This record gives sequence, C-alpha cells and structure tokens, in this order.
Amino acid sequence: MRLEVRHTPGHTPEHLIFLVTDEATSEVPVGIVSGDFLFAGDVGRPDLLERAVGITGSMQSCAVDLYRSLQSLRELPDYLQVWPGHGAGSACGKSLGAVPQSTLGYERRANWAFQIHDEQEFVRTALADQPEPPAYFARMKHLNSLGVPPMPSVPHTDDLALGDRVRHGALLVDTRPSDEFLACHLEGSISLPLGRSFLTWAGSVLDPSRELVLLMPAEDLSEAHTVARDLALIGYDRVVGALPAIELEAFAPRRVTSIPSSPVGALTSPNGNATVIDVRSATEWNEGHVPGAVHMPLAQLTAQLSALRGREPLVTYCQSGSRSVTAASVLRAAGISDVSNAEGGFDAWSRADASAVEAGQDR
Repeated sequence: MRLEVRHTPGHTPEHLIFLVTDEATSEVPVGIVSGDFLFAGDVGRPDLLERAVGITGSMQSCAVDLYRSLQSLRELPDYLQVWPGHGAGSACGKSLGAVPQSTLGYERRANWAFQIHDEQEFVRTALADQPEPPAYFARMKHLNSLGVPPMPSVPHTDDLALGDRVRHGALLVDTRPSDEFLACHLEGSISLPLGRSFLTWAGSVLDPSRELVLLMPAEDLSEAHTVARDLALIGYDRVVGALPAIELEAFAPRRVTSIPSSPVGALTSPNGNATVIDVRSATEWNEGHVPGAVHMPLAQLTAQLSALRGREPLVTYCQSGSRSVTAASVLRAAGISDVSNAEGGFDAWSRADASAVEAGQDR
C-alpha cells in the first residue's frame, strides 16, 4: 500500500488528503482518503477558524484556499473512490450526504462545489448559510495543538455505585426519545436522543469537566461503550458508565419531573406573556420565524443563559420539536424552572398560521 500525501488547505490551513495505491493490485491509485476536505455531496466548511476559534479574517482566505484545492484535483481520474471523514449529521459541512463513500467522478457531477467555476462566487456560496459551529470545536482545536492524550477506557462501575452517583448529583445524559424525556425524567438531566446529531448537540451543551452518566433505553445499553467512545473523540473523557432508564423513582432523593408541552398557538397568543426562544440555526431563522421570538441557537445556549434569567416563563421551539426539548432540559438544569416546549415546533406552527411567518435576519 502506498500513500501519496497532498496538501489541500481550505477547511483548515494544514489539511492533508491521501492518495491510496494498492501496489499488490495495480500501480494506479484506487482512491482518496479525503478527510474533511471533500465529502459526499459537500466540502469542508472554511469558516471554523474564525467562527469557532476566533482567528479574525481567516474564513475568507480559507474559502479561497478551498476553491483552489478543489481545482488541484482536475488531473485525477473519475474512477477514484472518495473516503471522507464524516457523513450526514456532521457539522463540518452544510449538507453532507448519507452515503459512506463516493467517487470523484460522481462528485464532479453532483456536488455543488464542483459546479461553481468562479472563485468569488464559490467563496460567497461556501460561506453562506453555514450552521453554528458546536461549542466543542474550539476546545478540540486547542487539544489537538497540544497533542491528544490516549483514548480513555470506560471504567467498569457497577450499577449500585452508578446509582449512588446519580442520587448525589452526577450530570445525567438521557438518550431516550424526546417525547419520553418530556413526560418523565430525573431533575437536572440533559435530553440528548441518540441519532446522527447526538455528538453535535452533546458537544454544544455538556460540560466536559464533569463526570457523565448515560441514562439509556434498556434495549440500547449494549451501545453504551460506543457512545462513550464517541464522546471521548470530541473531548468528553469522563463518562463513568450507563444505566437503564427504568424505575426512575429508585434514584430518590433526586426527583422525577416532567416538562410541559405548549400548543403551538401559544407562540403568538395575544394573551401570552412568555418569552419565546427559537433555538434553530441562523439559516432556518432567516427563512421564517415566529414574530417576537428571541433567536438563540442551541449551539450558543449555554453561553447565553444569563440573558434569559428573569425572563420567565420561557417557551422553546425548533423546527419539529427535538432540539427544543434539549434546550428546555438545559434551561431546567441551569435552574430556570418555568420552561415549556412548543409541541411540533415551527413546522406545526407555520402550518397552522402560515400568514404570520416573519422572515429576515436578526436585528
């Protein structure tokens, strides 16, 4: 096996890809390990150094580098397989495809980034409508610059010891579906349903300095080590174990509680006095939002909690009702107790009152 290293700046200034040749079979390359440069259906976002790490002015130059790096692939054959570092659900691009691999020829025909042949137009498009970077991106950049420690092993902690930690205030990550969490959960727990966006939101709302206990559906407990390993990959090294989400009353004195659901009509009720919090991305907000809502993307919520204290009651909403449950759980865990979740989110509200949708950027 031979690897040819190529420098492809854009997502980051130091980004590399690897051209792979299976010399036992042929002297021509078989594929590209494309990392965060080229994905199925997308390319690596060039704005993270500026938006997540704070290097002012870098996203414009990174976008130019990204365009030129794509042009450097011109001489490579269409048949090359493309093995990207991420798939659907990753925040390293705008709209990554769900397939685990592709070919260079297919991407040249279908990927938006290859359809733009003007550098400045590419820069504008690449930087437009990027989602908010998860809070953990800046921390990962710092850790990577120092040298990443070995992958931690998940300690074997028996259920009795884990239960004791739960009773005495361990940070609970509840991975059940959102509707189950709303109906019944342990106070102070954070709702993070398992799925393709689990790591994105975990990296935005969890405190990496605290020990974490996973509270999981009994049928998913076999996945606990995988979940703990995935969390470690984004810098959450203190997962101490997992427990089944059954008989929650057994964790007394920690209380079992619920979060009320509000009908979507309450979002614009003339008789309401609630502060309405929209936790969707800037792109979603700009396409349409509830008049009078406060825009606070989920990725930024923990950094802005102080701005919401004293503005209760609060009603959270997202597009369909999952992210807003995570947001409501974060607010509750931070001691902001008068919180409800808009059932069905913006989708349900706009279907009920499409004429009231307000569009445009934050003022």
